[in-house]
Amino acid sequence: MNKKEMRKIYMKKRNSFSYKEIFEKSKKICDIFFSMDIYGKSEKIFTYVNYKSEFVSSIIIKKALFDGKIVCVPVMSGKKREMFFVEIKSFDDLSKNKQGILEPMLNFSKVLKPDSKTVMVIPALIFDRNGYRLGYGGGFYDQYLSKNKSSFNIGFAFDFQIIDEIVHDEYDIPVDAILSENEYICFKKDKFF
Repeated sequence: MNKKEMRKIYMKKRNSFSYKEIFEKSKKICDIFFSMDIYGKSEKIFTYVNYKSEFVSSIIIKKALFDGKIVCVPVMSGKKREMFFVEIKSFDDLSKNKQGILEPMLNFSKVLKPDSKTVMVIPALIFDRNGYRLGYGGGFYDQYLSKNKSSFNIGFAFDFQIIDEIVHDEYDIPVDAILSENEYICFKKDKFF
């Protein structure tokens, strides 16, 4: 099965859940994450803002802001297909882009880079048991991660989004860990802080 077919199948499956189910699954994952050292010791959280049937990352954003962590969310720049992470102080700093995804304005004075105390939440349609991911086909995260190193990259997934293997290319960058409702798979235990 090629990547295009896989995207179609897993998008359909994810879209079959109600928002209530997605929120409940996301909340369970977040409760586990918030109890982990990975979250407790982090100073910066870089995360996307959820869209449609994605894992509800806004739960992480709200909690991290409440806990006084630095929170950055991505904004895409179309010309060079670049992605920048911009610090936000609240959801009021976000507005819908052309696709309807919430993002901050690209203000270079608020663009931050990940560092040794940063946890980066990586989106995907599916992850495999080696840490590789199948995203939406834009290549933004692989390009960003090849130039910007964070302390710990984690993918949040619903149980059905973890499969045995995804065919990956040499430029694909695996995550350091995957967390679902019932499973935590960590590939680089020694990398965290």
